[in-house]
Amino acid sequence: MYAFCCVKHDFRLFKLTRMTDLITISAYFRPKRIKNEEKPWNDSWHEEPSVTTLTLRLTEASVGKVKEWVDENELIICSDGIYLAALTVPQDDWLHSFLFHLGPDVDIVSPQHIKEAFDLQLKQFMKRLET
Repeated sequence: MYAFCCVKHDFRLFKLTRMTDLITISAYFRPKRIKNEEKPWNDSWHEEPSVTTLTLRLTEASVGKVKEWVDENELIICSDGIYLAALTVPQDDWLHSFLFHLGPDVDIVSPQHIKEAFDLQLKQFMKRLET
């Protein structure tokens, strides 16, 4: 959501999934008109991205890293203490950096082609480190 931040006194992008425990206040805010060219997105924001549903196995330590992408109520806790999460994510370069960010406490369950592509990228990365 693109809105005015009363703390920063400027317009900011707010991620709705990060907002918790919201309260209604009686303060009034008069919206300021801004030109489209001043908004922080380009003309392609409306295009439908290529997305995929990613199923991950997570340790308890790694659950916090995916909370932005999955509702906590949708996490499945297995009998061995491992969590399963299904996330709908963009299928682009961002996905690989996201998976690297999650670290070794996460396994890709599906889709298989994402797991294979990520494993290949990891092997190439490790090979570069060895030289």
